[in-house]
Amino acid sequence: MERKTNEELVDYLNSCNILQASSWDECIPTKIWTDYFKDRHYIVAENMDVDKHRSYELSTTVVEIQDGFIGICSVTTCYSEESNIEDMNHYLKFFRMRRVNQPTYIKL
Repeated sequence: MERKTNEELVDYLNSCNILQASSWDECIPTKIWTDYFKDRHYIVAENMDVDKHRSYELSTTVVEIQDGFIGICSVTTCYSEESNIEDMNHYLKFFRMRRVNQPTYIKL
């Protein structure tokens, strides 16, 4: 199989319609995980763009992979004691991202 670009990888993962049953990294198809993610990705940001719902919370995790960045929108918190991630009926969403450097300030 020819290696996919990040854009092709994002398109492919979205076409898989992956129903989240546990943490996002456990839901990636095995072949894709082995070929692209396992020992080849770095989480560079977590809990971005938090979207709170009554019984769960969605957020974006950003991973550096190959020559760029991929965002993964997943359930990161369940508030209900009777439910788990699988009960939220959430499909993982993948998108390309880029790093934006923003100045910040600290006290001297």
